[in-house]
Amino acid sequence: KSRAEKMGVAVFEVNPAYTSQIGKIKYMKRFGISIHQTASYVIARRAMGFKEKLPPILYSLLPEKMVGLHHWAQWKWLSGILSDLRVHTFYQMELSNHNKI
Repeated sequence: KSRAEKMGVAVFEVNPAYTSQIGKIKYMKRFGISIHQTASYVIARRAMGFKEKLPPILYSLLPEKMVGLHHWAQWKWLSGILSDLRVHTFYQMELSNHNKI
């Protein structure tokens, strides 16, 4: 951070919560990049003010008690459900219509 400021580069601090899970689920297959790269992509989007809501196909999996909650609570629940899947599985996973993600 100090070096960036010395070089005149803007630094935005954001909460990195669930960035790996969001990147893995929404962007790994779409862009064909690693989980680390997708996490940094989500961090950059968060710094620009974008919100990462669940894709419609995954939103339909939520139990009723989760539907109205903040999207981070929804990601937490979904991460727990999908935690047993290996990362490479998400390269093969097909979410319907990537444009809506």
